[in-house]
Amino acid sequence: MKNYCYINGKILPTEKAAVSVNDLGVIRGFGAFDYLRTYRGVPFLFDEHMTRFKRTAKILKMRIPIKRNEMRKIIEMLIRKNKIDDAGIRTVLTGGVSANGVDYDLRTPTLFITVKELPKYPKTVYERGVSLMTFEYMREFPEAKSTNYLRMLTLSSEKKKRNAFEILYKFNGRIYEGTTFNFFGIKNKTLITPKQNILMGTRRNFVITLAKKYGYTVLERPLAVSALPQLSESFITSTTRDILPVVKIDARAIGNGKVGIHTKVLMDVYKTRVREMIQ
Repeated sequence: MKNYCYINGKILPTEKAAVSVNDLGVIRGFGAFDYLRTYRGVPFLFDEHMTRFKRTAKILKMRIPIKRNEMRKIIEMLIRKNKIDDAGIRTVLTGGVSANGVDYDLRTPTLFITVKELPKYPKTVYERGVSLMTFEYMREFPEAKSTNYLRMLTLSSEKKKRNAFEILYKFNGRIYEGTTFNFFGIKNKTLITPKQNILMGTRRNFVITLAKKYGYTVLERPLAVSALPQLSESFITSTTRDILPVVKIDARAIGNGKVGIHTKVLMDVYKTRVREMIQ
């Protein structure tokens, strides 16, 4: 089946879409993006994603060339045209074509949107949990969702070597965020999640609201690396993974090394709330 995308005012087959070799997103890595998903063809947390996309563009001194309502119409059209129920929708904004590789015009950025099948994870990772490896690093412009994923990509072979599911960034003795996710630790019935120098994930905020509703205390504060052994449970959140349990970080088990009861509760209420919102 042919796949369609949007680029600079046009909807066309993905294989016919192209970005200039002089685009700042290509030659300088100067770009912002956001990634949302659908459940049964319905975009989830659309406004939250677009608010974050706008905030990223502002931090990077860029301008989104179309309004939010037009963006929604384009995305809904692409969902129908591609006929994908559970889709991952990537919206990318770059500085556009530059004659000298430095200067750019806010009025002529490159904007493209792709719709593809959502990545799928085996049930076993949710039932048994996953392991993370830590790495000393803090992203440049951490509050922005930029297209710069150099560190993640250069660590790919190390991650495989250590049999880690993903990479958790730490810096100066504190846990911050993962390559593509936010991190939560649980101690008793209290959730602890970093707040500063991270990208505020839409799922992170969604889970915090849900957890408070169901009687959990949520502390948005720094989390020391040295405090990891005191956690009874932990999990990560992201658009593609929802809530995913973490049972080991580096060589140390979290709690008893199994998916905890509170994580299971939150996974269940998360699924219930999603079903309610897309009906």
